[in-house]
Amino acid sequence: MARETTDIDGLLRITTAPLALPAGLRDQLPPRAQERRARARAVLERFAEWGYELVVPPAYEREDSIARGLSERAKRDVVRFVEPASGHVVALRPDMTPQIARIAATRYPSRSIPLRLMYEGSVLRTPRGRSRKLRQIAQAGVELLGWSSVDADVEVIRVALAALAALGLGDVRVELSHAAIANELVALVPPSRREMLVDALSARDLATIRRIADEPRALAAIEAALRFAGPASLLESAVPSALDERPSVRAAIDELRLVARSLDEAGLSARTLVDLGEVRGLGYYTGVSFVLLDDGVGEPVGAGGRYDELLAQYGAARPATGCAIDLELVDEALAKNNAREIDPRRVLLVGPSAHRRSAAARLRERGWIVAECDSAQLDGASPEELSSFARVLLCGDGVAFDRADPQKQNWLE
Repeated sequence: MARETTDIDGLLRITTAPLALPAGLRDQLPPRAQERRARARAVLERFAEWGYELVVPPAYEREDSIARGLSERAKRDVVRFVEPASGHVVALRPDMTPQIARIAATRYPSRSIPLRLMYEGSVLRTPRGRSRKLRQIAQAGVELLGWSSVDADVEVIRVALAALAALGLGDVRVELSHAAIANELVALVPPSRREMLVDALSARDLATIRRIADEPRALAAIEAALRFAGPASLLESAVPSALDERPSVRAAIDELRLVARSLDEAGLSARTLVDLGEVRGLGYYTGVSFVLLDDGVGEPVGAGGRYDELLAQYGAARPATGCAIDLELVDEALAKNNAREIDPRRVLLVGPSAHRRSAAARLRERGWIVAECDSAQLDGASPEELSSFARVLLCGDGVAFDRADPQKQNWLE
């Protein structure tokens, strides 16, 4: 339970029990941990089918290296500490893409063929505002480096959708946006108001937007962008004059059209949306960006986009695009979609130890996943404890049968 303590400065602090985890962290317990590992493996297998190769960056790096690849807003999310051995300030990674950029720039500085890298692991961020309370977030992602074509943007979207479909999320929608448009919108207000505008645009808070963007032409452009949201077919219609008068916006919309048409050719038009008022990733992305949406959760299960200026920060300018899948939100989406699956091979074998050990060995040889317990332990088990097993098998001398099977078919025959 929580305890009250007083620091030397006289301020009251609330501390938790000694064995409690820090706020925002949690344990992954069975069967969730096993499900997570299986899902991460399935995602990486699908990435590999598209030619991506696995890299494993370190959990932390020197802060000056990590910071090169982060926006000013993202830098505030970084968890830092002093490394005792060196005295350097180091940072726990809040994002793996800067690490991939460093790897690409330093390990493959002159590669001509596009480089395809994939990763899986956790990032750590400080929650801010109304963001999720979790600080440690499990991710799996791909980065396609050295290819500036729209084909690269489309590939990253398609491989992410394929990976999510392999997990049982086959109806995920793609919402397209563009960093050039976001930058144009934010630049319409004085620098002192831009961060407030980003927050208001993210929340679609029209009342606050109108207070911040009080110049008529600026407000007209912002409101036109916010209204330009819906099915990707909107991109084939006339662009509002308040936006069309800006060359960078016209060029960005042309790029979005090409991406949307390619997704249409891939049979994804019904799942493709556009939102010109999206400012997610501002200061990081440089071109087409996107989020992946599932009805089971209120936040994107994945996000990505083009970041052509990032590798230059590490000494090797090269175009790049990528996507990260949030495995925490995938878990949540699958649970809310009632798509959680128990491995059908996983059984609980119950009976006297002399018979159980022999039966378990034979079942394992046949490919079953077997956990064992005795009859007394089964009697005390709750439904929640049994929910991770596909079947409960009762065994005796040379026999094992599903306790729910009235025919008592012998599994050992």
